[in-house]
Amino acid sequence: MAVLALGLLTRSFVWAAHTCSVAQQEFRSMLTVQFTVDQRIAKLTIPSSLTESEYLTVFVEAPGAATSTVSGEELFIQTDEGRAPFRSGVVLHAMRRKGRRLTFWVTTGAGEHLCSWQPPIYAVRDHFPGSGADYRTLDPYARRLFRRIGEPIEWDTYGVTVRETDEFRIDGALMTLLAIAPGYVILRDPAPSPGLRTIQGPGYDTVYRIVDARMSIREPQAKRSFLDITITGLEGIKHRVGMVLINRSQDKIRLLCGKYPSRYKEWNRGQDREEIKWVEFMPRDVQTGVYEYSCPITLIPGAQPVIDASLVEHDPKPVIRWRPHF
Repeated sequence: MAVLALGLLTRSFVWAAHTCSVAQQEFRSMLTVQFTVDQRIAKLTIPSSLTESEYLTVFVEAPGAATSTVSGEELFIQTDEGRAPFRSGVVLHAMRRKGRRLTFWVTTGAGEHLCSWQPPIYAVRDHFPGSGADYRTLDPYARRLFRRIGEPIEWDTYGVTVRETDEFRIDGALMTLLAIAPGYVILRDPAPSPGLRTIQGPGYDTVYRIVDARMSIREPQAKRSFLDITITGLEGIKHRVGMVLINRSQDKIRLLCGKYPSRYKEWNRGQDREEIKWVEFMPRDVQTGVYEYSCPITLIPGAQPVIDASLVEHDPKPVIRWRPHF
């Protein structure tokens, strides 16, 4: 993952004999929450943007869980649409309703609320692009928008109806279905690795480029520190690549490289705490699929900054035309 620190927002609650904590992690267009009650864990992954009254099907992840009980009490994740126990693969339904915050609660079988999570959902009017068979030749576009190794993967369905029983595979290996939303699904790679990966689903296949972006801070040299970035999985790129560096801890670190991309102002949602810098590189800068870059920084000594990154390859002759879906 292209993050120096995980950047988890964690809150803890104590209710009766149980301690319930909520840890949120943000990705490019998704949110993952981890509920921990005593030593029992359950995770959900959902989109970070939803339209009004958008219906979601979410699948619970419960790492290493053989039972959904703590001290003999059954644990559930609950929404206004229903509830699901702390067990992997169990389906939970949710809906964002107009004028109301989407909320997930952790409860006992007796209905006691232990903790809750209200995801910071970005409200959108509609999703892009529209449905239709003309959007299913996705390889050129999918290669241009890179995914990062180990993170959940959004897979656009483009008009294909996805059922809870449908299977998705990446290079032949069965993927975990995390969520179904109108127009796309969220999947987990069972064996993450960088490079061009083929995802097979109902209706068509898609090739994605998955990269591994690693960052480290180099000790001060001549009174200046550096953020060293190494990206692997870039074999075969043919066009310039734009790298968006997202500084989620502006009070601890400042990026002295790149430029601020004004077109990302809306995407940044007006959050001044996030410093965004744009850096470009060419195929000639990539050696055997690896690109290395050093960004000068100012850093508070001992700080644990949170830096994220997104990458996109710029094709001068795009084959996909975007249009709104009404």
